[in-house]
Amino acid sequence: MEETPYDQIDELFAKIRLLLLKVRQIDPTTAEDMRSLLAQLEDYVESQFIEYLKLENQESKKMQAYCMKCRAKSEMKNAKSMTMKNGRPATQGICSVCGTRMFRMGKSKK
Repeated sequence: MEETPYDQIDELFAKIRLLLLKVRQIDPTTAEDMRSLLAQLEDYVESQFIEYLKLENQESKKMQAYCMKCRAKSEMKNAKSMTMKNGRPATQGICSVCGTRMFRMGKSKK
């Protein structure tokens, strides 16, 4: 079974906790300071990992639109939601195949 980055991070934190126990025997006040910093670091890493998973999920749901140059549906890069002059929603981006500007009327799916 392949080890995920999350498992590797957990292993590193476990090693740090073991070293922290050794430091606690020598200098308890420094160990407590280090423990609070470690807790903050764990929270930060967890939040960053969650953000990474959200971005990865969004990448898998890329917007598709019809490209006039390719004459086929293709993925839209740099998709930006916008509102047309008549007030209706639309999405504008770039064709991932040929680089031409693409336009799709209607709400973008997020």
